[in-house]
Amino acid sequence: MHVLGCGIDLLETKKIIKYINDNQFSFPCKEDVFTDYELEKEDSLDASLYFPLAFSCKEATFKAFGVSWMTNNVLWTDVELRLYDAHKCKVKLLGGLQKLSSKLGVDSIEIEYHFPYEGLLFLKLILLSK
Repeated sequence: MHVLGCGIDLLETKKIIKYINDNQFSFPCKEDVFTDYELEKEDSLDASLYFPLAFSCKEATFKAFGVSWMTNNVLWTDVELRLYDAHKCKVKLLGGLQKLSSKLGVDSIEIEYHFPYEGLLFLKLILLSK
């Protein structure tokens, strides 16, 4: 396996929850950031865990690909976090990032996260090819 890209993100979880609860995103609304799947999880999973994880995953994915949602024809909703339980998740790429992934030959995405301190999330994402 070859590493094609690596992205990390460090996030203060309280900030993202405050932005969501107060609708204080600098862009129009959370529907512009989170996919329908992610928004549906709001009621079934702990939102104080899920939304920071999903947001951090998006940030790390952009970094791994070396792109920005502001300049590279990709959207926040091109990254979707599928969280199955507190320790198992998968990243699903959509739209522009799915196309870029195919072009670069990404075969798999490894994601690892932990909460080193209360209120702090560290996430690492690696793009791999065979």
